[in-house]
Amino acid sequence: MTDSGQRASKPRKLAVGIGSPHGDDQIGWAVMRELAVAMQGELQVKTASQPLELLDWLPDLDQLIICDACQADGAPGDIYRWQWPTESLATCKRGGSHDLTLPFVLSLAEQLERLPQQVIVWGIELGDTSPGAPLSSAVRSAIPKIVKLISDDLQMTLSKSEPISHA
Repeated sequence: MTDSGQRASKPRKLAVGIGSPHGDDQIGWAVMRELAVAMQGELQVKTASQPLELLDWLPDLDQLIICDACQADGAPGDIYRWQWPTESLATCKRGGSHDLTLPFVLSLAEQLERLPQQVIVWGIELGDTSPGAPLSSAVRSAIPKIVKLISDDLQMTLSKSEPISHA
């Protein structure tokens, strides 16, 4: 209970998977499907085709978790974690077809004073992004690992912003 006798509100956390239907660029969507099951309603989960969609969902959030495919010169399926703001994310090449980059949208949200207190970005190294292709086996095998990492991270709320790479 708070001093005013009202029950303290639960922190609002949102996880968003960004992706497209093209090969390994689907990974953000696939991770959100599994994360929704793993978190059993403890976390609001959405999917987006463009980073710009995030701007509509930011009001009143305490934490934003984003999952997206990236190219960071690793092997397909490698997992990375960044805490925003970070210049490392800006150097990660996008593999998808997004008009505006994720770092641009996060910077814009920051300038508009709409960014939550904590923003964590999870990236999965992609391989094939051929139109209509399924997820590659290397990227698909990363799903249980990243779901566990995100779930554990939500429980511990890590403060490090160093990339975590898992083969």
